[in-house]
Amino acid sequence: MAAKLAELQAGHSQQLQQQQAAALAWQRQWRQRMDQLEGQLLDKQNALQALRRQQTQRIDDVARHDGPRFTGLGPDGLRLYRQLLGYPADLPGPQPLPAGSAAQAPGADGGLPPADLLAHAADYGAWCGELEQRLLALKQLFTQQEPQP
Repeated sequence: MAAKLAELQAGHSQQLQQQQAAALAWQRQWRQRMDQLEGQLLDKQNALQALRRQQTQRIDDVARHDGPRFTGLGPDGLRLYRQLLGYPADLPGPQPLPAGSAAQAPGADGGLPPADLLAHAADYGAWCGELEQRLLALKQLFTQQEPQP
């Protein structure tokens, strides 16, 4: 009887060790998968930060090029605003008639400066990009084949 009990205990102990080993292997697979996705997310966030720095320079260039003669955004500013929000730079539909040159426009007496409007678009676009990357990473985490224990 004691021999049978010892045999059962040994079998149970061996089964428990196998289950623990399988659980640890499964845990390692998930950790590797999460580390990989975290690395991809960090790379994309770094790319977004680099893009943001480039956009800041473009904002300065566009605001300087359009000049202070527009009440809001000039043509270059409007194109950049649309790009920063993720839209195509060119406006859809028929082309408007020329509005004249910036030198002919009256000075802007109020409102937000073009650089501030563009900075807002850049911030909002970057925020949306970060949210998109996080969502894609989560989708990858939960839609890929689940690691097997």
